Amino acid sequence: MITVIGMIYKSCDYLDFMMRGIQKLDTDYLIVANDPTDAIVDKLKVDGIKHIVYRDSHPSDYYMNRIYRAWNVGGRVAEGDVLVFINSDMAFSPEWLTRLILRLEVDNIPCSRLVESGKLLSGKYAISKDFGRSPKEFNEQAFTQFAEKISVSQVHSGGLFMPYAIFREDFVRSGGYPEGNIYEGGVGAFGTEFVHSGDEHFFYHNPTMRQKRHITVFDSVVYHIQEGELDV
Repeated sequence: MITVIGMIYKSCDYLDFMMRGIQKLDTDYLIVANDPTDAIVDKLKVDGIKHIVYRDSHPSDYYMNRIYRAWNVGGRVAEGDVLVFINSDMAFSPEWLTRLILRLEVDNIPCSRLVESGKLLSGKYAISKDFGRSPKEFNEQAFTQFAEKISVSQVHSGGLFMPYAIFREDFVRSGGYPEGNIYEGGVGAFGTEFVHSGDEHFFYHNPTMRQKRHITVFDSVVYHIQEGELDV
């Protein structure tokens, strides 16, 4: 069984946006409500959305630290044999999940190829092309046509870090993400020099994960608005 895991905390528009993508899939899912607003909790209940509510023990901590901790809880609670992590500000081309899972093996972690709105600089293998910078602006038809145009049955080493697929057993055994980005002074040690993100640490420095190959799947194409709920 595959469980798609998404996260939300304050925007009902982004919750609807994420659920439209998830509901097109014939798979299990779990929404992690990360220190959510009352409006989000109410909507999750009224709409019958499968979810857990995570309340961080350090609610004033830097938001990325709280996000990593929430992902770890979601990964431990999810029921699937395979976990697929997505962001709430992502939209998906047809067959993206099937093609992503097709590349999952015991010795690799496959990630989708991103098309990003251009709000921020794009990372390795991502394409910067604006199909909308909010759920209301998203042009699904134009994105779907573009995704079909660029889709190619190839994989390349490295790339960005989400969406990705992983065996639940590996995720749990790894201990999950560090509780923050890595600085010279340690995890989340602000005021010291930045070393790398928590995602990079998980993929490349975690003893369980560094035995695996991080790959980008070029026919699993996903749109990324960038900064999503931070912009709301």
